[in-house]
Amino acid sequence: MNSLKNKVVHALLWSGLGQFARQGITLAIGLMLARLLSPVEFGLLAMVVILTGFAELILECGLGSALVQHSELKDEHTNSVFWLTILVGGISTSVFVMGAPLVARYFEQPMLEWITIALAINFPLVALRCVPYAMLARAMNFRAVAIAELIATLVSGSVAIGLAFAGFGVWALISQILLRNLLLTIAFWGQTRWSPRWMFSVTALREMLAYSVHVLGFQTADYWSMRIDHFLIGSFLGAAPLGLYTKGFEMMMLPVRQIGAMATRVMFPAFSKIQDDPARMKAIYLKSIGCIALVAFPVILGLGVAADSIIPTLLGPQWVETIPLIRILCLIGAVHAIGTTTSWIYMSTGRTGLMFKWGLFVGMMKTVAIVIGLRWGILGVAWASFVVQFAVLLYPNFAIPGKLIGLSVREIWMAVQAPMLMSLLMCGVVFGVGWALPSELAIWARCLIQVSMGGLFYWGLIHSLRVKPYQYLRGVITERSTGMFAKASPVV
Repeated sequence: MNSLKNKVVHALLWSGLGQFARQGITLAIGLMLARLLSPVEFGLLAMVVILTGFAELILECGLGSALVQHSELKDEHTNSVFWLTILVGGISTSVFVMGAPLVARYFEQPMLEWITIALAINFPLVALRCVPYAMLARAMNFRAVAIAELIATLVSGSVAIGLAFAGFGVWALISQILLRNLLLTIAFWGQTRWSPRWMFSVTALREMLAYSVHVLGFQTADYWSMRIDHFLIGSFLGAAPLGLYTKGFEMMMLPVRQIGAMATRVMFPAFSKIQDDPARMKAIYLKSIGCIALVAFPVILGLGVAADSIIPTLLGPQWVETIPLIRILCLIGAVHAIGTTTSWIYMSTGRTGLMFKWGLFVGMMKTVAIVIGLRWGILGVAWASFVVQFAVLLYPNFAIPGKLIGLSVREIWMAVQAPMLMSLLMCGVVFGVGWALPSELAIWARCLIQVSMGGLFYWGLIHSLRVKPYQYLRGVITERSTGMFAKASPVV
């Protein structure tokens, strides 16, 4: 038990450090690119990425998760998955190269033909790293993953900024994607001891697919429920509105993805090791979502309140149209930050079929809402998503998986209640500070004051009131840091 706890804590710390550093670098690079490029260029890329992102899901087939979850992994499993993903990667590249003219014709953007062909190179890279990453995740070696992602993000982002300065436009964004995936593939192969063999077992593959097909089904439904708005905006409103919506969505999702991805990549392997102990899973889950809420809620909600000073300061005046959009999306993002954690329960308990059915329902409800909202532009889409999220999906999203481990929605609310209330109080302070500041004050100074005051107030609240998730995180970090320094200190 202590061994698993130590592994989880070590993995979370490394994953957290990696995500924190990568998030900072990603944010800095993204802000510079947003100032150098226009919403239209971001919109053009988004039109193709919607399709290539889905193809990457199909390529992996949920088999990476199956490799992590399988209790008795053998060579025939890993090798069969490897050769299948290589095959699907090659087919995907061929399909997108041949279908590139159709993509350009559908969106009525001739330039998309070459963008689609360029991004098709991505599929073999993703296929090559599927098994090595799964082996690293299974071993909970997130130190190697964190270092690889940090270097890949820094190098690819630096190249993209240089190309944007040189006037390459959307091709700067494309180079960033391709170079990052190339570097990650090389790094993951360098960090794992596994190497492929000429071995393919249909029986072993069937064992993997029995689990992964439902994971793929859920990921497909979840992907389109999160991207159908982008696809429909690109189809009916054009590249510029899609660019604005994409950037607003990315600003909201940055903390959600980074915090959620950090926790998911660690907690899914950890939950898989204790899948026969629901009581223990429940206890760990409640602690985990409390910690996620502690970090995610103030960042997301604070962004929404201070958007009128943050967006012009960070992105520039060409993005001010995203301010009302971001405010709506941040309300959805706060729920999404903890809502994605339910996949840990489904996947670690092997109930991926139920997860798939729920994903289909979510996708259908969101699609209907977005189609209705399109009539009022990108703000209409955002409000429609907000209504369906809170009125229809919120309660069952937690209630259904909760039953698998004896977890009630009330217990979930109690776990995140304090961070939510503290974050709302912080938002009141941020709003009040913004209202009190003189209108002639420079926008960057207003942003700095609001963010600083909000952060200090929030920390003061959770520290003085000894909020449980804060106390737990502080204890874990202190304990781990003490242990690391003790190991590093020479023996006298």
